[in-house]
Formats: sequence, structure tokens, C-alpha cells
Amino acid sequence: KFPAPLPQVIYDDSIYMATPDTLLMRVRRVGTEHADRLPRHMMVVGHNPGLEDLTILLTGSGSDAGMALIAEKFPTCAVAIIDFEADNWTEINAGAGRLVHFIVPRDLP
Repeated sequence: KFPAPLPQVIYDDSIYMATPDTLLMRVRRVGTEHADRLPRHMMVVGHNPGLEDLTILLTGSGSDAGMALIAEKFPTCAVAIIDFEADNWTEINAGAGRLVHFIVPRDLP
């Protein structure tokens, strides 16, 4: 259960089978569309190969073990947690993220 306030959910059909560049543009757009209530966290749910390629595009540093797993395979239901040093989503650039965790279903209890 999420604590209040509940997270805002945006459904966007344009990310279905989108390229990593299109996904990055969509992430950046959140910074202009929601400037009055800018979210600190964002979760992008979609399909591969776009999400895997976006993760590789955005991640410039972080968990070496996670990066090795991503290079091997980005399985269904995997989650990549990427941290950015930015004040607004419009500032997100390729290689600017730090991979904090890469979680695959087989590692869950």
C-alpha cells in the first residue's frame, strides 16, 4: 500500500515498443508537463528491447554486478533502479545515471 499522497499514474501508449531515444524524450517531458508538482521518483513500465536499451543508455556508473547482469539479459519483470544528480527530469542525459540496483525475478524470495 502506498502512503499518501498516492503516486500519479500516466498511461502513454507511445512508449509501447519505443526506441531508447523516444523513451528518454518521454522521461524528460515529465519535467515540463508536471513542473508544478515535479515527481522525485519515476517508474517506467514497458517492453524490451526498449527498456533494456534505455537502461544501458542512461547508466554511466554504478553496480558492476548489475551492469554485468544487464549485459547478459534483461528478463521479463526485471527492475533497474537508476539514480540521477538532477533537479528536473528535463536534465536527464545519456550516461548520467548511476545504477543502484538491478533486480531479476529469480533473486526475489
